[in-house]
Amino acid sequence: MKVANGKIKLTMTIALAALAVATAAWAGETGDVRPLISHSQLVDFGLRCMNFAVLAVILIKYVVPPIGKALSDRRIKITEQFGELREKRSEVETTYKEYETKLSHIDEEIESILSIAITQAENEKARIISDAERTAEDIKRKAAVSVQNELSKARQTLRDEVAEQAAAMAEEIIKKNFTETDQTKMVEEYLGQVGAMA
Repeated sequence: MKVANGKIKLTMTIALAALAVATAAWAGETGDVRPLISHSQLVDFGLRCMNFAVLAVILIKYVVPPIGKALSDRRIKITEQFGELREKRSEVETTYKEYETKLSHIDEEIESILSIAITQAENEKARIISDAERTAEDIKRKAAVSVQNELSKARQTLRDEVAEQAAAMAEEIIKKNFTETDQTKMVEEYLGQVGAMA
């Protein structure tokens, strides 16, 4: 409000100074000297100055503050949204690292499952070998198929969980009123991260 009052005072001062100069030029008119400004021009100039001053006061008092407030509110809202997005990004990165760790250990789990299955198959083979070589081969083949099926199921289950979690997180982020620019920027950053990992 103080800034608006200062602007009003400045506008009024300029208008009055211009009016004073014009008045001085008109007042300096003598009988044989031609005036710089005629009386009608001076009146017209004075009216225009008053119109300008009134318009400036109206704009400064009633138009500028709401626009300034709207811009300030929008800036605060955008700042808050960026803060929320940073928090969500941190959560997403944490979850991503957890799943990345799980995926990096899946090979160890697979090797462990294979090792256990092979040991069981060999023990079964040793116990049954006296009955028949054919029976031992059937059991070994069934054990290998079973291991492969379990391995496929375990991988598919883990992939499904990762996909569901990623989709849920992406949906939640999108629901937080992203602007189109924010969405484009986030997709580019994510693709850059994925490209860097590849």
